[in-house]
Amino acid sequence: MRSLWIVVALLPVIIVPSLFVGFELPLYFGIALIGLAFWLYSDDEALKFIGTQVARIGFILSIVAFMYYFYSGQFFVTEPFEFRFLKVVIEFFIEFYMKVANLIGTAIVEMRIPF
Repeated sequence: MRSLWIVVALLPVIIVPSLFVGFELPLYFGIALIGLAFWLYSDDEALKFIGTQVARIGFILSIVAFMYYFYSGQFFVTEPFEFRFLKVVIEFFIEFYMKVANLIGTAIVEMRIPF
């Protein structure tokens, strides 16, 4: 309980933005806060390591999602549970996977094996 003030001070950062920008940014920041709590209050070294990784992923997701919303010009949402950034990231990975699969499939089909 040596650094509980960090968690308590960050709670308004999670609650207040959810009223204006939806629940995606605060969700990522909450994930980072959970990882931070694991890192600070755990005595197990493995759980501390997992907490640091979860906190890093959450902070990176919240920062990148914030930049996406800021530069797309659609910062204030009308539907709070829309999760636009997550939808864009999933569509990007699916499209990338389709291109790689088509490239591999085309290379296999066009490969002529002389027998």
